[in-house]
Amino acid sequence: MEICALFSWLAEPMRQEVVPALAAALSQIRLCESFDLPVTKAARTYHFRFLHESGLISQVDTGNGRTNVLHIYGL
Repeated sequence: MEICALFSWLAEPMRQEVVPALAAALSQIRLCESFDLPVTKAARTYHFRFLHESGLISQVDTGNGRTNVLHIYGL
């Protein structure tokens, strides 16, 4: 992963809220809906899909939602 690409992915304020929250709760699996983001459901889905496709998080479908876990590189 290139560092410039990583900074680009994290440049969006909504993603700047999600990534530290996932980092703070490494032992917990969080649903997308558990984040209190001031955006529509479609926008929230877009940001989580972007983080997933960039390789920063993994997602698992759980029926009506998705669980999210932060990838920790180099550990």
